[in-house]
Amino acid sequence: PPRPASARSSLHTEVHEELGGFSSFMMKVRKGKLYRRKFTLPEEHVCLRWESMKKRGTASKILMSDFIELTIGADAPGFASVHDKIAERRHLCFSITYRDRTKFDEDGLAATDSLDLIAETAEDFESWTTLLSKVITRSLTTLERMTMGADMTKCRPKKLYERTYFLSQDHLSIRWEPSKTGASIPLSAIKFIRLGQCTSAFRKAPNVKQFAAKSFSLVHGQDFETLDLIVHDPEEFHIWTRGLASLVSGAEDSQRIMQQGTKVFKVYTKQGKQVERTMTLSNSKEYIFWQPSQPGKNRIYIEFIKEVRQGRNTDVWRNRDDLKWEPEQCLSVVYGNDFKTLDLYFSDAADYGDWLTGLLALLYDAHEQTTKVKLFSDEQLETFFEEQAKRAKYVVRPTDLTLSSEEVMRLLFKKDRSLESRGNINRIKQFTKQLPGVQKRYTQDQFVELYKTLNWRPDIQAVLARYGHYDPEENRTCMTVAQLRNFL
Repeated sequence: PPRPASARSSLHTEVHEELGGFSSFMMKVRKGKLYRRKFTLPEEHVCLRWESMKKRGTASKILMSDFIELTIGADAPGFASVHDKIAERRHLCFSITYRDRTKFDEDGLAATDSLDLIAETAEDFESWTTLLSKVITRSLTTLERMTMGADMTKCRPKKLYERTYFLSQDHLSIRWEPSKTGASIPLSAIKFIRLGQCTSAFRKAPNVKQFAAKSFSLVHGQDFETLDLIVHDPEEFHIWTRGLASLVSGAEDSQRIMQQGTKVFKVYTKQGKQVERTMTLSNSKEYIFWQPSQPGKNRIYIEFIKEVRQGRNTDVWRNRDDLKWEPEQCLSVVYGNDFKTLDLYFSDAADYGDWLTGLLALLYDAHEQTTKVKLFSDEQLETFFEEQAKRAKYVVRPTDLTLSSEEVMRLLFKKDRSLESRGNINRIKQFTKQLPGVQKRYTQDQFVELYKTLNWRPDIQAVLARYGHYDPEENRTCMTVAQLRNFL
């Protein structure tokens, strides 16, 4: 369909207006009853969510893309059943008409429903109605622009394709032209959206790095396939990324709920042993942890997670025939070099869905990003050792700084978390036994030697020995450029 410039320019102001978020308590009218809930419109405006402060498992939300209309007053049918109860508060009532995608009419389209609300103060009423009116208008404008289509470049390894992408009129899928098969992706299949060029397809595509500011990826399907796109027009990039964020119930919202803490059952192999814990995602999104538990032993870093397994598919679950819990709410986190498992049961299906979506997104990012090898130089290691030793209580002479094996272990794991494993703990113990003296304390040179021992890679050493050569001046095996080319 044609996209006249006049139509695009007339919508520019509404789409780019910056609006903030808002949160307050309101009364929700449902089937003749009033429920006090805390309503929140986040700054990203992707959804309106509400929850009870007294009961868990009551969090609900409506995507902003499903909003149809805002109506001021108590004229909606839902208010009729509580007419006497709200007689003095009718001036604080308003309703939101929205698409309920859990229900469908005779034509197979999403049914409409009404969210009937009563603000607690006149100030809250004014804030909510003003903000929602602007946000709904902008959302509808954004979706209208997306249905008009936008020119983009689809990036695949070693090849680029020029296509025009459209949002379907029912806002349920994305299609593109030209396409021989009428290809499309249902929005329900999209797991999450990533801005920038963070996928392998972008890294392998030719001559695209200069367009990173206009690039994004849709991760979709059970196999986490990616649709990697570069938008030609910067304004269209803003429209599509904002619109898709409102259409897709993304991982960011799930991770926000994870950071608030969730009650789960932590399951052990022993029959009859399962304990209730509060599982939480850290504010930095670097690790998950549970409480109550012994400090230092109750966290798992995202970068160490190997797999997120759905259902009862670990040895722990297979040994727990006494538990008749639904597999659809059982989840296992496989982590560490020893492939340990954290086996969890969620009593609330919504919490299970949030943790599954949030963890998969975090795991995708951790595995998809280019691995950064962090190796410290001898000078850096000597500085670490000296700073730590000066803070230690045990100092014989100012020039004779040493550390115990426990202090060395804490220092190494603090500086490089990738070293923290049961195998390396055993290697440190074996190395400590070979130290001279009775007290087995580390000097600076021994600390540096230990670090190199822990980072020694026998597989790489074997490659160097086979394809490289020994340099007597450097006292090590290395490769020339020609030898590296031969190996590759």
